Amino acid sequence: MPSFWEKVQVNGAEMDIYASVPSGTGPFPAVVVAQHASGVDKFIQDMADKLATAGYAAVQGKNAAVVTPAIKDETLDLPLMIVSLTKPDKKDYHLPETFDYRGKDLSMITLPTRALFEIWFQKLDFKFSPLDWSEYYTRSCSFRDLITPRQKQDSHWADVYASGVRVSYRLDILPETKE
Repeated sequence: MPSFWEKVQVNGAEMDIYASVPSGTGPFPAVVVAQHASGVDKFIQDMADKLATAGYAAVQGKNAAVVTPAIKDETLDLPLMIVSLTKPDKKDYHLPETFDYRGKDLSMITLPTRALFEIWFQKLDFKFSPLDWSEYYTRSCSFRDLITPRQKQDSHWADVYASGVRVSYRLDILPETKE
């Protein structure tokens, strides 16, 4: 399983990335791992290596903030899984599954895109329909309105649905019965 550091150009700026790729010939499904406050440290590198062992190419940028302006709205239409470390205490709730890392209580969130969800559901022969949260929207927004810690703190829970970053579904997964 090859793991390596590389320099890439993003928005005209140089960015260091850490990548970990499964052994063998690709293409491989990919995961973009968001760094936590400590940056791309040993913990984040280990996470990428574990993802590669599980068959996923994983990459994270050391200076991820330079990437944000380059993300197009169409990016979220791709079948992607975004993984991020986060603090478990949120404005309105607490994430139940946490772990201690360097004396900090952390949790992990995964954000599959709509396209990835629908590929999974189709592969599993699930009948599905997106839930409509629009009656709870307090404003129109995009993922760009939810990037900084201040923006996240000031956001309403429905903003992630209004932005298209999060989606939820009704699944009909019970086998059909014959009468």
